[in-house]
Amino acid sequence: MLPEDRPLFDPAGYERFAYTGVDVDLAALTVTGRYQLAGPDGVIDLSETFGFEPAPAPLPPARAEAFGRVARLLWLAAGVSYYKTAAPPVVAVPALSSPERAWLEALYREGLGEFAYENDVDLSQRPVFEQAVFEQAPGDAPAAVTGLELPRRSLVAVGGGKDSCVSLAVLGEAGEAVVPFSIGGHRAARECAEAGGLPLVVARRALDSSLGRLNRSGALNGHVPVTAIVSLAAVAQALVTGADEVVFSNERSSNVGSFVRDGLPVNHQYSKGLAAERRLRAALAGVTPELTYYSLLRPLSELQIAAVFARHPEFHPVFTSCNAAFRLEEGRRVDRWCGHCPKCRFVFLALAPFLRREELVSVVGVDLLADAAQLEGYRELLGLAGFKPFECVGEIEESQVALALAAARGQWADSALVGTLSEELRAAGRMPGDEQVAAVFTPSPEHELPAHAWVALAEALRQGQPVATA
Repeated sequence: MLPEDRPLFDPAGYERFAYTGVDVDLAALTVTGRYQLAGPDGVIDLSETFGFEPAPAPLPPARAEAFGRVARLLWLAAGVSYYKTAAPPVVAVPALSSPERAWLEALYREGLGEFAYENDVDLSQRPVFEQAVFEQAPGDAPAAVTGLELPRRSLVAVGGGKDSCVSLAVLGEAGEAVVPFSIGGHRAARECAEAGGLPLVVARRALDSSLGRLNRSGALNGHVPVTAIVSLAAVAQALVTGADEVVFSNERSSNVGSFVRDGLPVNHQYSKGLAAERRLRAALAGVTPELTYYSLLRPLSELQIAAVFARHPEFHPVFTSCNAAFRLEEGRRVDRWCGHCPKCRFVFLALAPFLRREELVSVVGVDLLADAAQLEGYRELLGLAGFKPFECVGEIEESQVALALAAARGQWADSALVGTLSEELRAAGRMPGDEQVAAVFTPSPEHELPAHAWVALAEALRQGQPVATA
């Protein structure tokens, strides 16, 4: 028993985190990853399980083999949730190919950047990866699996926000066969899929039951690169359901972090960014060349996505981008929008140029640009104070353009915040002009879209950008 003046869990008492095994049950379609923390304070064994929606028939041998390989990557990615409890200097990993090592090391160092900043942990030289002795040598890695016979379908990750709604709409309008996917099946995800006229495929994730207790007892805690975990769960489900591509809806602003610390970028959205996407694609290439993973909205700014979303009123009553709506604790969970977080502020601002004011207020439940209490939060989004918030929000330049576009519309003429913030931007010499506006609405050439996806996205953009009038 620990002395009373020490926490029940002391991160300094654990020096090593190990991947101890992964169990794949093809009959039940479950994946259980096992982990261990060890040090002077003892040994803690941890595990978590993913369950996948079953297929009408057992997996053919080639798909079963690929499923097992993806399960291994999923086990590796999910480990960050348990590593962070103590952030020890050593991680014992199975044998990794060069692309797998590059992907996993970046997931730890850059994917945990926000966590490291908030807990004052330097990840520039740690963790050191040590190969576990029970695994085969890296040179013995098997060849990529072929002969999967996957149908031409797009499994689209749906979180319930505007971005995944846009992906559903863009691919659907292009005549693509679409399968919406979610982990957990949150109400917003279900309702967005229903609004698109499609049933939702749901996978399950059960975290180790002791994780919450450790967090309450002194473990380090903070943001993890959850999109990497969801991405691999989606790839596993695509193999089961039968889809030859997995589509996410990460935009180009997710590439941009808040600042650099200890020589590493601190980016809340690291696992949504293009570098993370490319590293994961390289790791998946070792599994099979017959299933593609990419982000459909990668070329677009948040404002371009907002413009397309505004043309799809079927999603407006049911979507939500507020993280408070997804909290695990029911007592802290809101229905759709909390109305006082960076995501609520940014989404409201991004949609302000493209929706009528009364409709936008009806969707969010409050007029955030008429609320003086939101002023400091908007200053951070606009680069007038602090730094870009640790949230999935657009670039500072995008927020500035959104404000300029809203200010030019008569319907926001009496908004105190729009006027005040516009004056502050002008005084700082940061009010965007035509060149900055054009840059925000010009697609980026940096993406991994296959040809058919680019055609579908280009067609959606050709329909024009609606601008709300007074």
